[in-house]
Order: sequence, then structure tokens, then C-alpha cells
Amino acid sequence: MSDERADRDESADRDEQADRGQEAEGSRSPKAGRAARGARAKVAGAAKRVNESPRLVTAARLARELLPGDSRFGDPLSTAGAEGPQVVGKRLSELTAERPGSVREVGLAALQVWQALSEAQGRGRGHDQVTIVFTDLGGYSTWTLDAGDTAALELLRDVGEAVERPVADNGGRVVKRLGDGLMAVFEAPQPALDALLDARGRVGEIELEDYSPQLRASIHVGQPPG
Repeated sequence: MSDERADRDESADRDEQADRGQEAEGSRSPKAGRAARGARAKVAGAAKRVNESPRLVTAARLARELLPGDSRFGDPLSTAGAEGPQVVGKRLSELTAERPGSVREVGLAALQVWQALSEAQGRGRGHDQVTIVFTDLGGYSTWTLDAGDTAALELLRDVGEAVERPVADNGGRVVKRLGDGLMAVFEAPQPALDALLDARGRVGEIELEDYSPQLRASIHVGQPPG
């Protein structure tokens, strides 16, 4: 009987020690978790400060001036093609458009050099033509003097929808909106012309009592400057 009682006591002691260990571990876990989160937050904050440091951004931009290739690589015109550097550069520019920093500049610098090497080997932007389209509305400025801001903004929304859809459908990309018009980039003249013909028809369907909007456009074809 004494041996049996001793076994029960020993088992109870082990259970109690295990419970105390679990309680201690449980009490440490939240603290350890908070400490880990705090450490990660500090690292992330430090990385953000380094990335957004004006000195580092300026230094990276100055360094790009000394590297081969287009130091402005990353704007809509320089990334309008389908070559590797242009596709990656377009994506990088879109992802970092609202958060410029030294990481963005370093990434674009690498793509700038890649693009320059491609051109030196007979590939890339050096042999690509870019088609640029500008549009506006005939008589728009005069009409807005009497129509007022509300009517003008409503018209611009309708015109934007009428023009931008054909641009996208024909493989173009809107680079900038310019008041009553826009600037768009295509890889070839024919898609640009098809987009403009479609857009002109759509704009012609917009009906106003005192104004009939007519789309005007110009097409420019050539190679971006090196």
C-alpha cells in the first residue's frame, strides 16, 4: 500500500510541475510575442526611414546621371515598349509611384543599365518606335465660360470614358490627362488610329443642348531620345 501511495504522490507531483511549467510558458508567450512584434516594427521603421531619406534619394539620382543609359528611365515614355527592362520598369514605377525612395531609384538605375546594354547589343528601345497621341475638344474652352464648372466636369467624365476605353482596347496607355484632352502611348500607329476613330464616334454620341463636343487629335511617331 505504501508503494502504491508513493507512486500516486510522485505522479501528482509531476502533474503539478507540468501545470506550473505550462502556466509559466503561457505567461511568457504574450510577452515574447509583443517583444518580437516590437522588434519587427523597429526594423520596419528604420528601413522606411532609410528608404525615404532625402540625402539617399538625392545621391541615388545623382548616381543615375553617371551611369550609362537614360537617367530618366522609368517615366511612361521610356517604359512604353515590350522589352524586358521596359516591362519591369513600368511595373516598378507603378508600384512605387506614391512612395518614391532610394529603393525605387536603385531599382530604376539597374534597369537603366540593363536597357543601355540591350541597346548596345542592338536590342531594346534603340530600335523601337513609339506612337504618341494627343487629344482635346474643339471649342471646349469657349463653351465652359457659359456652361460653368459643374457642367464642364460632367462632360469631361463622359469624354474620358468615351476616349480611354478605345485606347485601352487597342493596346494603348494613357500617360497624362491634359484638361479636356489626354496624352496616350501606343506601340504602333495603326492601333492608335483605330483607337482614335472609335473614340471620335463615341464622343460624337455625347449630346448637350448648347455644345456638340468634337474630338481633335494628333499622332506622332518616332523613337524616344536616348
